[in-house]
Amino acid sequence: MKKPSPIQSVPVYVLFGFLGVGKTTALRQLMQQRPVHERWAILVNEFGEIGVDGVALQENNIAVRQIPGGCMCCATGPVTQVTLNTLLRRERPDRLFIEPSGLGHPASLLALLRAPEYRGVLRLTSPVTLVDPRQVLQLRYQTHALFQDQIARAGRLLINKTDLVDQSMLTAATKWLQAQVGAGVSIKAVTQGALSLDDFGSPEQPEVIADSKGESLALPEPALDWRSQPAAPTAAQWIMAQRQADGYYSMGWRMPASATWSIAPLLEWIAGTRALRIKAVLPTAEGWVWCNVVDGAVSVHTTAAQQEAVLELIANHPLDADQLEEGLRKVLENSSIKDKTSP
Repeated sequence: MKKPSPIQSVPVYVLFGFLGVGKTTALRQLMQQRPVHERWAILVNEFGEIGVDGVALQENNIAVRQIPGGCMCCATGPVTQVTLNTLLRRERPDRLFIEPSGLGHPASLLALLRAPEYRGVLRLTSPVTLVDPRQVLQLRYQTHALFQDQIARAGRLLINKTDLVDQSMLTAATKWLQAQVGAGVSIKAVTQGALSLDDFGSPEQPEVIADSKGESLALPEPALDWRSQPAAPTAAQWIMAQRQADGYYSMGWRMPASATWSIAPLLEWIAGTRALRIKAVLPTAEGWVWCNVVDGAVSVHTTAAQQEAVLELIANHPLDADQLEEGLRKVLENSSIKDKTSP
């Protein structure tokens, strides 16, 4: 069997951003710009244990791997390295995109990507940090260590959701950001996460490392495969997972794809959760949708059919699992009643 050629000089595009700034939306539209002859891959990390963003990104024949539970924050841990190595080996992408958790620590991830074992394998572009101008002007974000670090590590700042604020707020947010990063970092205003490869700049110059035989080093075979997801839920089964860290709480469910949800009763349930973020990929009477809720603002987009339904919320207060699941099951019951009574 012919030995595969070493993996070399893969450009890497890292998109930072706090909770709710629109990273997944930005990646979804960026994926539509893929040339047909290129293989692209995405490594996505979420604070919660369910992994809704990875499901929402699984379109356009692009390979997606998820690391739920904030594991990318611990870049020296085996899960991130094994997942990255496996993704590179199996997909051999022409470009690799990484979406860390909104509660992730940028420094550790960038250190991993520049580690000696990836020298000659990865070519890091300048990280882009997406920000919401409404968050930028709130003291609780300005003083948050992770928010500050994501801004400090950016090669370019993109102020997203500018269609939701007036010019005075946009000007004030831009002024505050400029004071943090100085003249060396460009700041660009966008809507709907409209970014391009040019926003990341050119990849670092390739560095080819050779072994004693003069052959470029390939990635080592992973000793472990990426931790596998359990089998899809059965017709009557819901799989729930929770997480708590850094003052935030997540709770999510993996559910059968056979049920049909209605958006209206779901939004009523969402309003009562007081969650900072809610993300879901669900089957409805009109087809599969990706539902995204940030501070009460709701957006719903069509998406590809999936093998299971997923929903996850993130809050800055403890969550009552029994109460939330009971309410969510009633949402599904109300959806079914509506479907049966619809003309």
